[in-house]
Amino acid sequence: LDLKFDNILIDDLRKKILSKLGFIFKDLAENIAEENIQSRLRGLILMAISNKFNSLLIATGNKSELAVGYSTLYGDMCGGFSLIKDLYKSQVFSLVKWRNNNIPMNAFLIKKKLIPENIIVKEPTAELRFNQKDKDSLPEYEKLDKVLELLIDKNYGIKQIKEFGYSENMIKMIWEMIKKSEFKRYQSTIGPKISGMSFDKDRRFPITNNFSI
Repeated sequence: LDLKFDNILIDDLRKKILSKLGFIFKDLAENIAEENIQSRLRGLILMAISNKFNSLLIATGNKSELAVGYSTLYGDMCGGFSLIKDLYKSQVFSLVKWRNNNIPMNAFLIKKKLIPENIIVKEPTAELRFNQKDKDSLPEYEKLDKVLELLIDKNYGIKQIKEFGYSENMIKMIWEMIKKSEFKRYQSTIGPKISGMSFDKDRRFPITNNFSI
């Protein structure tokens, strides 16, 4: 893609912020508050670069992450446009694999293997803490995405989804994550509509609610 890559280390910045918060966080166990600092530092730096060079920052969130809230407000959710926000994670992987093996008609780059193999094969991680993996708190994406598709795109209930072989506990867990993340989706970056049920216009729920399925 002929892109320029710069490496900006943020560990020293993270430590300085934590030291500034030390007297407030004193005697409290570390949790998501500390973990989100590095994501927000990345967002801060990238937005500064975007402003300085009058460039558009592309957000990285996909439909799976937006559905279950697996993203950080003012961190990795920063950006002016989100290209893959209406694609589930498993669809993103399929698209990447397809593009690496095919050259679309009228493609700007007449080249295969555009996306590094490491991006495809490495375990998904939000990189919020050392050795953290998405699978630590989420079902594997093939299962998660199928349940999300049934809940969101097809508007199925628990009984209907159980017929596909998924446990009631897993379905309810995913549904709770969807409900709790509505406030994040309201603040997510705009992006193209690909599916019949996108988060931008097709599916909008109250942020304060007590509904269930």
